[in-house]
Amino acid sequence: MPSHPFVVFCDQVCKSIRWPPAQRLAWEELTAHLEDHAAALEEQGVPPEEAATRAVEAMGDPKGDRPTAGSLPRPAYPQTVPILCLLCLCHVPFRLLYRCAESVRPLPQ
Repeated sequence: MPSHPFVVFCDQVCKSIRWPPAQRLAWEELTAHLEDHAAALEEQGVPPEEAATRAVEAMGDPKGDRPTAGSLPRPAYPQTVPILCLLCLCHVPFRLLYRCAESVRPLPQ
Protein backbone atom coordinates (compact mmCIF):
# COMPACT_ATOMS: atom_id res chain seq x y z
CA MET A 1 0.00 0.00 0.00
CA PRO A 2 1.54 3.36 -0.98
CA SER A 3 2.09 5.98 1.71
CA HIS A 4 -0.15 9.00 1.99
CA PRO A 5 1.08 11.79 -0.33
CA PHE A 6 1.45 14.19 2.64
CA VAL A 7 3.81 11.78 4.43
CA VAL A 8 5.98 11.25 1.35
CA PHE A 9 6.17 14.98 0.64
CA CYS A 10 6.96 15.97 4.24
CA ASP A 11 9.60 13.21 4.50
CA GLN A 12 11.37 14.51 1.42
CA VAL A 13 11.31 18.13 2.60
CA CYS A 14 12.37 17.36 6.18
CA LYS A 15 15.35 15.22 5.11
CA SER A 16 17.28 18.41 4.39
CA ILE A 17 16.70 19.81 7.90
CA ARG A 18 19.34 18.76 10.42
CA TRP A 19 17.92 20.12 13.66
CA PRO A 20 15.21 17.76 15.02
CA PRO A 21 13.01 20.47 16.59
CA ALA A 22 13.02 22.34 13.27
CA GLN A 23 12.14 19.11 11.45
CA ARG A 24 9.14 18.62 13.71
CA LEU A 25 7.97 22.22 13.25
CA ALA A 26 8.42 22.06 9.48
CA TRP A 27 6.52 18.77 9.36
CA GLU A 28 3.62 20.24 11.34
CA GLU A 29 3.51 23.42 9.26
CA LEU A 30 3.65 21.59 5.93
CA THR A 31 1.00 19.11 7.00
CA ALA A 32 -1.31 21.93 8.10
CA HIS A 33 -0.93 23.71 4.74
CA LEU A 34 -1.51 20.50 2.81
CA GLU A 35 -4.58 19.60 4.87
CA ASP A 36 -6.05 23.08 4.40
CA HIS A 37 -5.48 22.96 0.64
CA ALA A 38 -6.94 19.46 0.36
CA ALA A 39 -9.99 20.48 2.43
CA ALA A 40 -10.59 23.46 0.14
CA LEU A 41 -10.42 21.17 -2.91
CA GLU A 42 -12.80 18.68 -1.28
CA GLU A 43 -15.31 21.50 -0.70
CA GLN A 44 -15.23 22.08 -4.45
CA GLY A 45 -16.21 18.44 -5.02
CA VAL A 46 -12.79 16.86 -5.61
CA PRO A 47 -12.49 13.31 -4.19
CA PRO A 48 -10.26 13.08 -1.05
CA GLU A 49 -7.48 11.03 -2.67
CA GLU A 50 -7.25 13.34 -5.65
CA ALA A 51 -7.46 16.41 -3.38
CA ALA A 52 -4.46 15.16 -1.38
CA THR A 53 -2.46 14.51 -4.55
CA ARG A 54 -3.32 17.91 -6.02
CA ALA A 55 -2.43 19.67 -2.75
CA VAL A 56 1.01 18.05 -2.82
CA GLU A 57 1.48 18.96 -6.49
CA ALA A 58 0.56 22.57 -5.72
CA MET A 59 3.40 22.74 -3.17
CA GLY A 60 5.92 22.00 -5.93
CA ASP A 61 9.07 19.91 -5.96
CA PRO A 62 10.02 18.91 -2.39
CA LYS A 63 13.72 19.09 -3.23
CA GLY A 64 13.78 22.16 -5.49
CA ASP A 65 14.09 25.87 -4.73
CA ARG A 66 14.88 25.31 -1.06
CA PRO A 67 18.11 26.20 0.67
CA THR A 68 20.37 23.27 1.46
CA ALA A 69 20.94 22.34 5.08
CA GLY A 70 24.54 23.56 4.93
CA SER A 71 23.55 27.04 3.81
CA LEU A 72 21.16 27.68 6.69
CA PRO A 73 22.46 29.30 9.86
CA ARG A 74 22.47 27.14 12.96
CA PRO A 75 20.11 28.20 15.72
CA ALA A 76 21.70 30.54 18.24
CA TYR A 77 20.17 28.72 21.20
CA PRO A 78 22.80 25.94 21.58
CA GLN A 79 25.63 28.49 21.60
CA THR A 80 23.99 30.83 24.09
CA VAL A 81 23.31 28.23 26.80
CA PRO A 82 26.97 27.74 27.82
CA ILE A 83 27.54 31.51 27.80
CA LEU A 84 24.52 32.13 30.02
CA CYS A 85 25.62 29.37 32.41
CA LEU A 86 29.08 30.89 32.65
CA LEU A 87 27.65 34.33 33.37
CA CYS A 88 25.41 32.92 36.10
CA LEU A 89 28.27 30.98 37.65
CA CYS A 90 30.43 34.11 37.72
CA HIS A 91 27.65 36.34 39.02
CA VAL A 92 26.68 34.24 42.04
CA PRO A 93 30.05 34.27 43.88
CA PHE A 94 30.48 38.02 43.33
CA ARG A 95 26.97 38.67 44.60
CA LEU A 96 27.66 36.58 47.72
CA LEU A 97 30.92 38.41 48.35
CA TYR A 98 29.14 41.75 48.03
CA ARG A 99 26.50 40.73 50.56
CA CYS A 100 29.16 39.51 52.97
CA ALA A 101 31.04 42.78 52.61
CA GLU A 102 27.83 44.71 53.30
CA SER A 103 27.15 42.73 56.47
CA VAL A 104 30.60 43.46 57.91
CA ARG A 105 30.45 46.83 59.60
CA PRO A 106 33.12 48.53 61.60
CA LEU A 107 32.78 48.21 65.35
CA PRO A 108 31.79 51.37 67.23
CA GLN A 109 34.63 52.91 69.28
